[in-house]
Amino acid sequence: EGVTVEELEQTAATASPEALGVPSWAREPVNALTGDHRRIEGLIVPIAWERIDPSHSALQILHDMITQSARQFAQWGLPGQIQSGLSPYDTLIAASLVQGEVSQPDDYAKVARVIINRLDKGQRLQFDSTANYAAKVTDLNVHSDVLKGDTPWNTYVHKGLPPTPIGAVDEQALEAMERPAQGNWLYFVTIDSNGTTLFTADFNQHRRNIGRACANGFITCN
Repeated sequence: EGVTVEELEQTAATASPEALGVPSWAREPVNALTGDHRRIEGLIVPIAWERIDPSHSALQILHDMITQSARQFAQWGLPGQIQSGLSPYDTLIAASLVQGEVSQPDDYAKVARVIINRLDKGQRLQFDSTANYAAKVTDLNVHSDVLKGDTPWNTYVHKGLPPTPIGAVDEQALEAMERPAQGNWLYFVTIDSNGTTLFTADFNQHRRNIGRACANGFITCN
């Protein structure tokens, strides 16, 4: 019953940001991607949505979810509690990368600092999560053709943040990006299935850390 996936995608791609209920701090980048339904990625929070009326139109449904999410983001400190220097929308994008890169919330604030440090240096983020976002098949061991994929989201190819979040953002990831940890880290790698992640500012040490992940069989190395 109710609207179809195709109707939701079409509405997400073509309705005005105002009609969709997009908060003012996200309207300009959302409007810039008119025609692509992925422009509302990340604007709906990952909570239990129990009061969606399937008899409503696609626009009503998306408007209700996005406006309610904006109120939830405000409770989580967006846009008023950002200490990273990023804009509110860029904070949301970066928080989605934090959540996509590591599994342990205790590491979120350190990944947030890596993002800030790399952006400040003009260094590509080179996050596997962004390469996987637009790939047809995603894998922990990201294949070379995916790493080279020339999509706007691939931070191996393009400097800076991707144009949208790459997924729904939870409270812990957002708060970590609003208040990154202090540190000079530029690199990190998860080395085992328990989510143990090692951070360093030294590339040679980073390569040794990758070696530990390979030795553990957590990732495949050539």
